[in-house]
Amino acid sequence: MALDNSSYDALRNTFFSLQTYLNSTTLSSEHSPIIIKHETLAELLESFDVEALEEQTKNVQDLHDQLDVITALCKQIDENIQGDTVISDLATNLETIFIKIKNISL
Repeated sequence: MALDNSSYDALRNTFFSLQTYLNSTTLSSEHSPIIIKHETLAELLESFDVEALEEQTKNVQDLHDQLDVITALCKQIDENIQGDTVISDLATNLETIFIKIKNISL
């Protein structure tokens, strides 16, 4: 199966969407979880390697299915940022992404 970096690209796009959102918003204490998760996402992007995951997995199709879920969550976050942003929804979706990536890496 061909290497698919769309999940990495989606994570990167989400990072920049969040960066733009945070830069253009008057921040308050309710934004703290998003700021922390944005920093966590930056750290994740430094180590997220789809090629290494593919080499280590026994079931590439299952890996790609999991990466597709992550990509869909990223797109949902990006859409939420463009529309009516509910901070708790953004935080929840980011946390779900982190958990899914952690589970892939196990």
